[in-house]
Parts: sequence; C-alpha cells; structure tokens
Amino acid sequence: HSNTPSALTGPEDLLVRYCNHLDLPPNVQPICSDIIVKARDLGIADGRSPVSIAGGAIYFTCHLLGKPKSAREISSVAGVSEGTIKLVYRLYYAEKEKLVKEEWIKDGKAKLDKLPVESSK
Repeated sequence: HSNTPSALTGPEDLLVRYCNHLDLPPNVQPICSDIIVKARDLGIADGRSPVSIAGGAIYFTCHLLGKPKSAREISSVAGVSEGTIKLVYRLYYAEKEKLVKEEWIKDGKAKLDKLPVESSK
C-alpha cells in the first residue's frame, strides 16, 4: 500500500501546517477551516486538489480578516502556483456571501470589503 498522504490529507490538515509556516494569528486557521468546509458543502472548487484549496482558502481568509498574505508567500509554502491560489480564491470570492459567517462580520473580525478583486488575467 502506498504511503502518499494525499488520500488522507484534506485541506484542513494542510491548513494547520501552512498557517504555522506563514506565522498567521491563531484565529485564522479555524475560520479558514470553516470556510473550506462550507465551500465543500456548496460544491465550490470541487475537483481542485486539497493543496490548491488550502492555499486559496488561506489567501481568502487572510484578506477577509485584514491580515493579508501575498499569493507568492502562500504559494511558496503550499507548493502550488500563485495562479492556482488566485483561481481558487476567485471561486470563493464569487460566493463570499455564502462562505463568510454573519457573526464574523458582526463582531468585527471579518470585512468583505477587504477582499481584493482578482482579475482573471
């Protein structure tokens, strides 16, 4: 049997590692995890690799929480291209109202207007 972690490793598992490597505040990871789970329920970014999803979700969450990391920083930790991260980010951005919990906005943690608009170029 093969030792590849990919079968067992979901985006949430990768998240922990990436957030540590990126030195993110502790509140980023649980919110990012919630967003990934919600996106999965809604079928957003279906068929993308866990690595891409984790990277894109971190990019989304960091901006959302006003702790932006560049796609380049995330891409070097996740090992996927900046383009891939932005692609997943755009899928999430398109559904941002469904992914971002009302209470995050109410308690001032999250701000939708902090999300950058990434053009598809």
